[in-house]
Amino acid sequence: MAGRPASDQTTRHPDTAKTYGWLLAAGYGLAFLYGLFAAGNSDINFLSLNGADNGLHLVSAVAGVAIALWPADRTVPRQGGITDRST
Repeated sequence: MAGRPASDQTTRHPDTAKTYGWLLAAGYGLAFLYGLFAAGNSDINFLSLNGADNGLHLVSAVAGVAIALWPADRTVPRQGGITDRST
């Protein structure tokens, strides 16, 4: 990417946001599931998770799913401004 203009390097793609959303949902979803079993058991709770952590992990996982499933109906063209693709 060394020879490309700065506008090409900062172009945003909907697929990147969807991938980020799925990774966020998977990571925090697994942390939530682990916390359900580990929060009351000091033998396997090496992350020191508690009920508040579990709630935050659940909210973060739901946010990841929302990011991944949110419809991508707007794009940002290289020239600037916002263009609606639904027309």
